[in-house]
Amino acid sequence: MLGRPFLNLLMNPYEFEAPDYDRSRPEYPPEVIADILRQATSLTPMKELQIADIGAGTGKLSRQLLADCRNPLTVWAVEPACSMRQELGKISAPNLEILPNQAESTGLYSTFLQAAVFAQSWHWMDELKVSLELERVLLPGATVWIIFNQLDVRIPWVKRLSRIMRSGDVHHLASPPLLGDGFTVPSLTIQHWDCPSKPEEIMRLGRTRSSYLRASSAGRKRMQTNLNWYLEKHLCIPPDNMLNLPYITMVWQAQKIS
Repeated sequence: MLGRPFLNLLMNPYEFEAPDYDRSRPEYPPEVIADILRQATSLTPMKELQIADIGAGTGKLSRQLLADCRNPLTVWAVEPACSMRQELGKISAPNLEILPNQAESTGLYSTFLQAAVFAQSWHWMDELKVSLELERVLLPGATVWIIFNQLDVRIPWVKRLSRIMRSGDVHHLASPPLLGDGFTVPSLTIQHWDCPSKPEEIMRLGRTRSSYLRASSAGRKRMQTNLNWYLEKHLCIPPDNMLNLPYITMVWQAQKIS
Protein backbone atom coordinates (compact mmCIF):
# COMPACT_ATOMS: atom_id res chain seq x y z
CA MET A 1 0.00 0.00 0.00
CA LEU A 2 1.27 3.48 -0.82
CA GLY A 3 2.05 5.57 2.26
CA ARG A 4 0.47 8.99 2.70
CA PRO A 5 3.74 10.94 2.21
CA PHE A 6 4.24 9.22 -1.16
CA LEU A 7 0.65 9.90 -2.15
CA ASN A 8 1.06 13.54 -1.14
CA LEU A 9 4.08 13.79 -3.42
CA LEU A 10 2.07 12.37 -6.31
CA MET A 11 -0.91 14.64 -5.64
CA ASN A 12 1.00 17.78 -4.67
CA PRO A 13 0.20 20.34 -7.37
CA TYR A 14 3.12 22.50 -6.28
CA GLU A 15 5.53 19.75 -7.35
CA PHE A 16 4.88 20.73 -10.95
CA GLU A 17 3.94 24.38 -10.95
CA ALA A 18 3.63 27.19 -8.42
CA PRO A 19 2.92 30.30 -10.50
CA ASP A 20 2.40 33.55 -8.63
CA TYR A 21 2.54 31.84 -5.23
CA ASP A 22 5.17 33.95 -3.51
CA ARG A 23 3.85 37.36 -4.52
CA SER A 24 0.17 36.42 -4.09
CA ARG A 25 0.06 34.72 -0.69
CA PRO A 26 0.09 37.17 2.23
CA GLU A 27 2.84 37.28 4.82
CA TYR A 28 2.24 36.26 8.43
CA PRO A 29 1.46 38.86 11.12
CA PRO A 30 4.63 40.39 12.62
CA GLU A 31 3.42 39.53 16.12
CA VAL A 32 3.49 35.81 15.23
CA ILE A 33 7.06 36.04 13.94
CA ALA A 34 8.11 37.91 17.09
CA ASP A 35 6.54 35.23 19.32
CA ILE A 36 8.35 32.42 17.50
CA LEU A 37 11.72 34.15 17.88
CA ARG A 38 11.12 35.19 21.49
CA GLN A 39 10.19 31.70 22.67
CA ALA A 40 13.06 30.10 20.76
CA THR A 41 15.54 32.57 22.26
CA SER A 42 14.24 32.04 25.80
CA LEU A 43 14.76 28.27 25.54
CA THR A 44 18.54 28.54 25.00
CA PRO A 45 19.43 32.24 25.37
CA MET A 46 23.18 31.76 24.94
CA LYS A 47 23.04 29.58 21.83
CA GLU A 48 22.52 30.24 18.13
CA LEU A 49 18.91 29.63 17.13
CA GLN A 50 18.09 26.65 14.95
CA ILE A 51 14.55 26.85 13.56
CA ALA A 52 12.98 24.56 10.95
CA ASP A 53 10.41 25.87 8.47
CA ILE A 54 8.81 22.57 7.44
CA GLY A 55 6.87 22.57 4.21
CA ALA A 56 8.59 25.89 3.59
CA GLY A 57 7.14 26.47 0.14
CA THR A 58 8.69 29.53 -1.46
CA GLY A 59 10.20 30.61 1.85
CA LYS A 60 7.75 33.32 2.83
CA LEU A 61 7.98 32.54 6.54
CA SER A 62 11.71 31.72 6.37
CA ARG A 63 12.31 35.16 4.91
CA GLN A 64 10.34 36.84 7.70
CA LEU A 65 12.22 34.96 10.42
CA LEU A 66 15.59 35.89 8.94
CA ALA A 67 14.61 39.53 8.50
CA ASP A 68 13.28 40.00 12.04
CA CYS A 69 15.75 38.02 14.14
CA ARG A 70 18.38 40.06 16.03
CA ASN A 71 20.29 36.99 17.28
CA PRO A 72 22.39 34.44 15.37
CA LEU A 73 19.88 32.22 13.57
CA THR A 74 19.88 29.43 11.01
CA VAL A 75 16.60 28.57 9.31
CA TRP A 76 16.33 25.03 7.95
CA ALA A 77 13.78 25.12 5.12
CA VAL A 78 12.43 21.63 4.49
CA GLU A 79 10.57 21.48 1.17
CA PRO A 80 10.03 18.44 -1.09
CA ALA A 81 8.60 20.27 -4.15
CA CYS A 82 11.21 21.25 -6.74
CA SER A 83 9.22 24.23 -8.02
CA MET A 84 9.02 25.66 -4.51
CA ARG A 85 12.72 25.09 -3.82
CA GLN A 86 13.57 27.04 -6.95
CA GLU A 87 11.92 30.09 -5.35
CA LEU A 88 13.56 29.33 -2.00
CA GLY A 89 16.92 29.40 -3.70
CA LYS A 90 16.36 33.04 -4.70
CA ILE A 91 16.56 34.12 -1.05
CA SER A 92 20.01 35.58 -0.57
CA ALA A 93 20.87 34.53 2.98
CA PRO A 94 23.91 32.48 4.04
CA ASN A 95 22.05 31.27 7.13
CA LEU A 96 19.22 29.64 5.15
CA GLU A 97 19.70 25.90 4.64
CA ILE A 98 17.38 24.20 2.12
CA LEU A 99 16.61 20.50 2.52
CA PRO A 100 14.73 18.63 -0.26
CA ASN A 101 13.03 16.31 2.21
CA GLN A 102 9.60 15.36 3.53
CA ALA A 103 8.26 16.46 6.92
CA GLU A 104 8.11 12.83 8.02
CA SER A 105 11.86 12.43 7.44
CA THR A 106 13.49 15.86 7.54
CA GLY A 107 17.15 14.85 7.56
CA LEU A 108 17.76 17.22 10.49
CA TYR A 109 20.02 16.42 13.44
CA SER A 110 18.50 14.88 16.56
CA THR A 111 17.72 17.06 19.61
CA PHE A 112 18.69 20.13 17.62
CA LEU A 113 15.90 22.67 17.13
CA GLN A 114 14.47 25.35 19.41
CA ALA A 115 11.37 25.56 17.18
CA ALA A 116 9.69 23.89 14.22
CA VAL A 117 7.18 25.88 12.20
CA PHE A 118 4.52 24.62 9.79
CA ALA A 119 3.14 27.61 7.90
CA GLN A 120 0.27 26.69 5.59
CA SER A 121 1.62 23.13 5.39
CA TRP A 122 0.38 20.93 8.25
CA HIS A 123 -2.64 19.65 6.31
CA TRP A 124 -0.29 17.96 3.82
CA MET A 125 1.36 15.88 6.57
CA ASP A 126 0.97 12.45 8.11
CA GLU A 127 0.42 13.75 11.66
CA LEU A 128 1.52 10.61 13.50
CA LYS A 129 4.78 10.23 11.56
CA VAL A 130 5.53 13.95 11.74
CA SER A 131 4.99 13.90 15.52
CA LEU A 132 7.58 11.16 15.87
CA GLU A 133 10.03 13.11 13.72
CA LEU A 134 9.44 16.25 15.79
CA GLU A 135 10.15 14.34 19.00
CA ARG A 136 13.47 13.34 17.47
CA VAL A 137 14.67 16.73 16.20
CA LEU A 138 13.40 19.14 18.88
CA LEU A 139 15.14 20.09 22.11
CA PRO A 140 13.17 19.47 25.33
CA GLY A 141 10.80 22.40 25.84
CA ALA A 142 11.00 23.45 22.17
CA THR A 143 7.82 24.68 20.49
CA VAL A 144 5.92 23.39 17.48
CA TRP A 145 4.10 26.19 15.64
CA ILE A 146 1.28 25.31 13.24
CA ILE A 147 0.06 28.40 11.42
CA PHE A 148 -2.70 29.02 8.90
CA ASN A 149 -3.58 32.25 7.10
CA GLN A 150 -7.08 31.90 5.73
CA LEU A 151 -9.91 34.07 4.52
CA ASP A 152 -12.34 35.08 7.26
CA VAL A 153 -15.33 33.12 5.99
CA ARG A 154 -17.54 34.24 8.88
CA ILE A 155 -18.22 37.26 6.65
CA PRO A 156 -20.83 36.34 4.00
CA TRP A 157 -19.21 38.03 0.99
CA VAL A 158 -15.83 36.54 1.90
CA LYS A 159 -17.38 33.09 2.26
CA ARG A 160 -18.82 33.36 -1.24
CA LEU A 161 -15.47 34.58 -2.57
CA SER A 162 -13.79 31.59 -0.94
CA ARG A 163 -16.28 29.18 -2.47
CA ILE A 164 -15.71 30.61 -5.94
CA MET A 165 -11.97 30.13 -5.49
CA ARG A 166 -12.64 26.70 -3.95
CA SER A 167 -9.98 27.57 -1.39
CA GLY A 168 -11.22 25.00 1.08
CA ASP A 169 -10.74 26.82 4.41
CA VAL A 170 -10.77 23.44 6.11
CA HIS A 171 -8.71 24.48 9.12
CA HIS A 172 -11.52 24.74 11.63
CA LEU A 173 -11.15 26.11 15.15
CA ALA A 174 -12.66 22.93 16.55
CA SER A 175 -10.07 20.71 14.81
CA PRO A 176 -6.71 21.10 16.58
CA PRO A 177 -3.66 19.41 15.09
CA LEU A 178 -2.91 15.96 16.45
CA LEU A 179 0.49 15.68 18.10
CA GLY A 180 1.80 12.68 19.98
CA ASP A 181 2.03 12.08 23.72
CA GLY A 182 5.44 13.73 23.77
CA PHE A 183 3.84 17.19 23.43
CA THR A 184 1.58 19.42 25.46
CA VAL A 185 -2.00 19.88 24.26
CA PRO A 186 -1.88 22.46 21.43
CA SER A 187 -3.15 25.91 22.37
CA LEU A 188 -4.72 28.30 19.88
CA THR A 189 -4.47 32.03 19.35
CA ILE A 190 -6.21 33.93 16.55
CA GLN A 191 -5.44 37.22 14.88
CA HIS A 192 -7.83 39.15 12.65
CA TRP A 193 -6.45 41.47 10.02
CA ASP A 194 -7.05 42.84 6.52
CA CYS A 195 -4.94 42.44 3.40
CA PRO A 196 -5.41 45.39 0.96
CA SER A 197 -5.76 43.82 -2.50
CA LYS A 198 -6.70 44.92 -5.98
CA PRO A 199 -9.06 42.72 -8.03
CA GLU A 200 -6.15 41.60 -10.21
CA GLU A 201 -4.27 40.46 -7.10
CA ILE A 202 -7.29 38.48 -5.87
CA MET A 203 -7.56 36.85 -9.29
CA ARG A 204 -3.90 35.89 -9.03
CA LEU A 205 -4.44 34.59 -5.49
CA GLY A 206 -7.08 32.24 -6.87
CA ARG A 207 -4.50 30.82 -9.26
CA THR A 208 -2.33 29.68 -6.32
CA ARG A 209 -4.99 27.38 -4.84
CA SER A 210 -4.32 23.68 -5.08
CA SER A 211 -7.84 23.13 -6.45
CA TYR A 212 -7.04 25.51 -9.34
CA LEU A 213 -3.68 23.91 -10.05
CA ARG A 214 -5.26 20.45 -10.13
CA ALA A 215 -8.16 21.54 -12.37
CA SER A 216 -8.48 21.04 -16.10
CA SER A 217 -7.99 23.99 -18.45
CA ALA A 218 -11.77 24.37 -18.65
CA GLY A 219 -12.08 24.26 -14.85
CA ARG A 220 -9.39 26.90 -14.42
CA LYS A 221 -11.03 29.19 -16.95
CA ARG A 222 -14.44 28.75 -15.31
CA MET A 223 -13.10 29.65 -11.86
CA GLN A 224 -11.35 32.78 -13.12
CA THR A 225 -14.42 33.87 -15.11
CA ASN A 226 -16.69 33.43 -12.08
CA LEU A 227 -14.21 35.22 -9.83
CA ASN A 228 -13.90 38.14 -12.22
CA TRP A 229 -17.71 38.43 -12.40
CA TYR A 230 -18.00 38.38 -8.61
CA LEU A 231 -15.42 41.12 -8.11
CA GLU A 232 -16.36 43.36 -11.03
CA LYS A 233 -20.12 42.91 -11.41
CA HIS A 234 -21.38 41.74 -8.02
CA LEU A 235 -19.08 43.62 -5.64
CA CYS A 236 -18.63 46.47 -8.16
CA ILE A 237 -14.92 46.96 -7.45
CA PRO A 238 -13.12 49.08 -10.07
CA PRO A 239 -9.90 47.46 -11.34
CA ASP A 240 -7.62 50.03 -9.70
CA ASN A 241 -9.40 50.10 -6.34
CA MET A 242 -8.15 48.36 -3.21
CA LEU A 243 -10.37 45.92 -1.35
CA ASN A 244 -9.60 45.08 2.27
CA LEU A 245 -9.62 41.30 2.18
CA PRO A 246 -10.37 40.00 5.72
CA TYR A 247 -8.12 37.24 7.02
CA ILE A 248 -7.67 35.30 10.20
CA THR A 249 -4.38 33.76 11.27
CA MET A 250 -4.73 30.64 13.39
CA VAL A 251 -1.65 29.84 15.46
CA TRP A 252 -1.44 26.50 17.24
CA GLN A 253 1.52 25.89 19.52
CA ALA A 254 2.65 22.95 21.65
CA GLN A 255 5.84 22.20 23.57
CA LYS A 256 7.92 19.06 23.56
CA ILE A 257 7.59 17.63 27.06
CA SER A 258 10.94 15.90 27.45
